Amino acid sequence: LVGSTLSEDIENSVKLEGGGIGDFTKTPSGLRYLDLVAGKGEECCADGASVVADWSLRRSNGYFVDASRGFDESRGIDERFGIGQTPELRFVPQGKGSGDSKVLAGIREAVQGMRVGGTRRLIIPPKLGYTSDDLQPMPEDWGRKRQIQRFRGREDFVVEIRLKRIGQ
Repeated sequence: LVGSTLSEDIENSVKLEGGGIGDFTKTPSGLRYLDLVAGKGEECCADGASVVADWSLRRSNGYFVDASRGFDESRGIDERFGIGQTPELRFVPQGKGSGDSKVLAGIREAVQGMRVGGTRRLIIPPKLGYTSDDLQPMPEDWGRKRQIQRFRGREDFVVEIRLKRIGQ
C-alpha cells in the first residue's frame, strides 16, 4: 500500500502469509480486519476501560492521508509527511463513557479482542466511518481534512491501528 507506515518486514510477511481481501475477517457490521502483529499484552477491553492507540489512515485506493506517528521511522515516513502532528487516539471502546468517544465506530469495534502491542489493518465501510465532521482520527491541516470530507460516505477507509495501552 502506498504510504504504509509499517515496517518492511511486516509488509513482506503480510504479502507472503496472506493479506488479500479474503484473509480479512468480516464482522456482521461490515468491518473487515486483519491482524498484522499479534500483541502480547493485556486484551481489550472491559466495559468503561479506555485505550490509547497509534493510527495510520488511507483512502481505499491506498492514498496516504495522515497518521499519528510513523510505525517505522526507518522507512523515511516522518514529519515531512505531517506524521506526528495529529495526536494518538484516546477513547473508551464500549460501556460507560463510550458514547462520549468521538472515534470512528469501525475503530471502536476493531480494538475489541486486540492485545496491547498488536497492530490491525482495518477496512472501514462508510456506515462505520466518517458519519460526522467531529469524529477522530481527523487530520489537523485543511488539505488532509478535505480528503476525508470529499470521500466520506462514498468509499471505504483503510486504517492501521496499534494498541499502545489500556487504562481504567
